[in-house]
Amino acid sequence: MENQGIPLIGDKFPNMTVTTTHGKKQLPEAFKGQWFILFSHPADFTPVCTTEFYAFQQRYAQFKALNTELIGLSVDQVFSHIKWTEWIKENLDTTIEFPIIADTGAAGVNCDYRRHNHVARTVEHIREQQRSAGQPETSWKPLDTS
Repeated sequence: MENQGIPLIGDKFPNMTVTTTHGKKQLPEAFKGQWFILFSHPADFTPVCTTEFYAFQQRYAQFKALNTELIGLSVDQVFSHIKWTEWIKENLDTTIEFPIIADTGAAGVNCDYRRHNHVARTVEHIREQQRSAGQPETSWKPLDTS
């Protein structure tokens, strides 16, 4: 049975071209050979969204170690995303390294993945299940996500 709602973890990602802070990208081709986590926020320059992006950036190296890329999105335009990431750099001394999609409705993407440490743990667990044919070793322990 084909999923008609929000894509679920493990579902095939639809092909689409998106405009990001890192230029145009063809998804999922841009991340071929890697996993990627698409997460959304409602608007740039809001306190909660800023802390969400800051927290994902703080774990970016952990995701990279899992061969997993991050890509954010919101309904704001690329120029707003760029000004927002500049503000984060100037005020929080953190460079947002992952691209942010300007979802003006044309691409039709808007998924929401929260709790940064749980997202990383979920990716790690799924990858471990793939390596062990669905049966992780009893000694498997997730990365420290604190």
